[in-house]
Amino acid sequence: MIRSVPIFPKVPFLNNKSEMADISYVNSLLPQVKQDYLSRDPPSLSEETALRLCCLAMRHYFRDMHQIALDKKSNLECLEKEIGLAKFLPAGIISKTKQKTLRKLIQQNFKKCASLSHPECMIQFLETMKTVYRYDQERFDGNIGVSKKFHL
Repeated sequence: MIRSVPIFPKVPFLNNKSEMADISYVNSLLPQVKQDYLSRDPPSLSEETALRLCCLAMRHYFRDMHQIALDKKSNLECLEKEIGLAKFLPAGIISKTKQKTLRKLIQQNFKKCASLSHPECMIQFLETMKTVYRYDQERFDGNIGVSKKFHL
């Protein structure tokens, strides 16, 4: 799959119909980028960046969630059981961090992005993701002849 990636505006948008088309594009791009990121599980990913991406992805997934929704321990436990943290965090981060610590860190980080609007959340997710995973550049492996390997 080859993607075309737009340049994101730094100002709040949804002011006109062309910008609404950009929102539609970002809505379709975001799940693809998130899936690639979670399946690749980057080894150089910092815990702080992973938690920021996790909270932005949660905010996108639960658009109508109140700012204090994850303050309750029971809500976070329900989210873990019903949906699973693997939908928001790479497996490497989940396995190397204790569950109790992970819950506290998610609650702390979620407060930082809870006040963002839905479009702002999507843009911040993609901008943060670009520092971890270059989704705007495609890489294809190929073989020439018998044993030569090259990357495009």
